Amino acid sequence: MKNPLLLLGALLSAFTFHSAQATPSSQSDSNNLHAGKQLMDQARCMRCHSVMSFHAGYTKMESLGNLKKQVKLCDSNLKVGWFDDEVDTVVDYLNQTYYHFK
Repeated sequence: MKNPLLLLGALLSAFTFHSAQATPSSQSDSNNLHAGKQLMDQARCMRCHSVMSFHAGYTKMESLGNLKKQVKLCDSNLKVGWFDDEVDTVVDYLNQTYYHFK
């Protein structure tokens, strides 16, 4: 009688562990998007860019690599002072929100 209960407990523990592992990733993605938007808001990027400038057909952006180069160029020219990880966060935000490059 103890063996089936032990097996059920182990299965429930494994399921709970697996579910807990999946949640932070989606939560992390959401936090990363929020952080990217916050960085853009703080740098006041929309002074030069409109939302339309990020949409397909309205932009000449052709790849994720070009997007990263452009974000670095803006960071440098405007002396924003982002660290590399912050540039990556902004690139991720722009890509997930507007561009959808693979």
